[in-house]
Amino acid sequence: MKKINSVYCSLISGLLITSSLYMNIASAAEGTESLKLDVITTVTAGTCKVKLMVDKVENNTVAFGDVYTSEVVNESKSKSFSLIFSECESVNSGQAKITLRPKSGVSCDAAGAGNAFANTVTGAGSASAVAVAIRTKSDPKDASGEPLNCGSPVQKTVRISPTADTEWPLNARLVVAAPNSSDAVTAGSFSSQGTFNIVYE
Repeated sequence: MKKINSVYCSLISGLLITSSLYMNIASAAEGTESLKLDVITTVTAGTCKVKLMVDKVENNTVAFGDVYTSEVVNESKSKSFSLIFSECESVNSGQAKITLRPKSGVSCDAAGAGNAFANTVTGAGSASAVAVAIRTKSDPKDASGEPLNCGSPVQKTVRISPTADTEWPLNARLVVAAPNSSDAVTAGSFSSQGTFNIVYE
């Protein structure tokens, strides 16, 4: 029998998981608001307790600090965070299967088929050609990290301990939204949302 819980994530610009990611993008001459990640977890019987950790502190917000368009163009702005699984005594399989998907109504870059989560903010004041990519591992330069693709979600398996906390390290990185060139990146507000679906079998 499958047991499921969810971590919801929101990505917001001008503000980035169930999870939601929120972030603000600014020009090189102007700092933005921090990129924030809000997390809500719903737990049912037979699952683990799941929480979001940022800088080793439980926090529903992942803040990037000031962001410049040059950092988006260079894809050099990232922030690590983790999902922590605890109280997993009733999970007999010893594993959690996790899929990150865009929330209903949210698109991915590359006209919905890309790897990164696209901006849902439209109109005046919205950031253009900016998206957020999520990968496993805390360091985005770690070659062993795997993308959690928006357009083609793939289930990831995490081994969990029944007696100790298990950390699943992740990172969020601001990127140029495909298929745009770097010249298309503009300052403004960004928002996108995704959901971590967690299944225990």
